[in-house]
Amino acid sequence: LILPLTMIISKLSTVYPDAGGLFVYSDKILGSFLGFLSGWGYFIGTAAGNAVILHEFAKQIRVFGFDIPFLSAFQLNIILITFFTLLSLMNIQFLKNFQIGITILKTIPIIFVVIAAFMLFSTSNLSGAPIDMSGIASSVPPTLFAYIGIEACSSITHTIKDGHKNAAKAMMTSLFIIIFIYSMLQFLLIGIYGIHSTNPFVDFLPMLTSNPFAIEWLTKLINFALLSSYLGGFYGTFYANNWILYAIAKGNSILGAKNISKLNKHDAPWVSVLVQGGLIVTFFLITLNSSNLILMSDFGVVIAYILTTLAFLVIAKKKQFSYTIGVLGVIGCTLLSAACLEDLAELGVRYLAPFFIMLVIGIILYTVNFRKNILNKITTN
Repeated sequence: LILPLTMIISKLSTVYPDAGGLFVYSDKILGSFLGFLSGWGYFIGTAAGNAVILHEFAKQIRVFGFDIPFLSAFQLNIILITFFTLLSLMNIQFLKNFQIGITILKTIPIIFVVIAAFMLFSTSNLSGAPIDMSGIASSVPPTLFAYIGIEACSSITHTIKDGHKNAAKAMMTSLFIIIFIYSMLQFLLIGIYGIHSTNPFVDFLPMLTSNPFAIEWLTKLINFALLSSYLGGFYGTFYANNWILYAIAKGNSILGAKNISKLNKHDAPWVSVLVQGGLIVTFFLITLNSSNLILMSDFGVVIAYILTTLAFLVIAKKKQFSYTIGVLGVIGCTLLSAACLEDLAELGVRYLAPFFIMLVIGIILYTVNFRKNILNKITTN
């Protein structure tokens, strides 16, 4: 489902290597309103997704034994969003160095799983694992959420060296690396445990050594590395998402565009950063239920995926793109939409209300700005 969508976005990034990614593609090809709908929906959806990542970090820090007793999860959320808002006012070089460090940390749990597999892997655990096909549909929304961000390069193509070529390469390469790592880890973990494990990244440690000191400190090291992955994922998508709102403002598609499109001395869209930070705090005030936030995130991103796919089909003949990829993208978007709607039916429509309220507020800001621009043109003429 994700592969044709990634191919579509990577192809469009070669044609429009500008800040804003999914907003720009729809805006240039489908028109101003649909472009705004794509960009604004994606901006809200990704902000909701970022709220999930940060809140899950605040929850897991307690589960993993790194509790901060004098802070509630909500207070920790506010401190973290303030911290990363300030970091995002720095340039992309700082982001790169930060992510390199996080990536090194994230390899630690993977390395330990591979080591454990050499000693504990059993084919009987694979053959004994039951297959329940009925669970596939309900697993799609959280799985889609795990892949959101693969298109982040399209939002910052303008900051990448030879972005018109390298952004597409980065997206496709990243997708296959992610698929390989997910598949390999799942295969190895089932081979080690079967389907019975509470914390699969550390439960094998007592099977490898009886030394309590080693078990305690290796558990802390692995848990610390797992926690770091939350922050790495958050910072990357938070930074890229700021350029979506910046691009919307640069295209004069929202009220207050002149102020929103301002850059600071580090060439960071500082107003967009502050707006996204405030939006995430708003999500925290509305709900701390991760399932509800994931649902809002998926709906926002799927709206952008659908419009991006339509934009691809519109220019496919002109740019000599494959219609087959476009059709597969439509099928993928349809199935993702159906899965999200099924999830919505289970959770309740009211849990999507905050997303639609924010979407409507954006449309109002777009409409007021659109009318203002028309009046300015009439006055000028």
